[in-house]
Amino acid sequence: MSTPQQPQGDPNQQPQERIVYVEKKKKGGCMKWGAIILGAIIVIGILVSVFGGGDDSSTDNQSGGSGETQTGNETAQVEEGTDLALGQAYTTRDGMDIVVNNFSVMSGALGQNSCADVTYTNNGDEQTSFQGYWDWKVQNPAGVITDPTFTGDNNLSSGDLAPGGTVSGSVCFDSVEPGEYRLVFEPTLSFSSDTATWVANI
Repeated sequence: MSTPQQPQGDPNQQPQERIVYVEKKKKGGCMKWGAIILGAIIVIGILVSVFGGGDDSSTDNQSGGSGETQTGNETAQVEEGTDLALGQAYTTRDGMDIVVNNFSVMSGALGQNSCADVTYTNNGDEQTSFQGYWDWKVQNPAGVITDPTFTGDNNLSSGDLAPGGTVSGSVCFDSVEPGEYRLVFEPTLSFSSDTATWVANI
């Protein structure tokens, strides 16, 4: 009885290699989407705070530019664009009362300047910033509009006021020629549209 023989292959034939494809996962995919979502949330939050911050303000503040004048214990609404007299207060949309108390020529170590004594009082519910230099401009009798100048004498500084806080100081300008001046409150470092003008004479 013969033993069955196993089939023999070609001794010169090389064994076949098996090729296996492995799919590599991209690194950082989750991190990238997480960063995109976080960035979108931050942008939405900024837009809501900038454009939606005035929704809770009172009806009086939303109509006519939120200006008010105060005479004694009485408060009267001021139309936007109305000129204010010295001693009258303007109330911003954030509840900040601003008063120009007087305007006159002051003499200092650097010469003469026209200076306004200004008071800020935060009657709102939140902390509010003020800028002694960047909030103000003046139009002199010749119609020239200029920024304040530093005299070193009680110049109004910059900072923040907590609710109920108050600060006073001088805002001075180079012009001292006699005539009518227009002191303009118009913050340049803020998204606020608050603006007011006081008329004074030297």
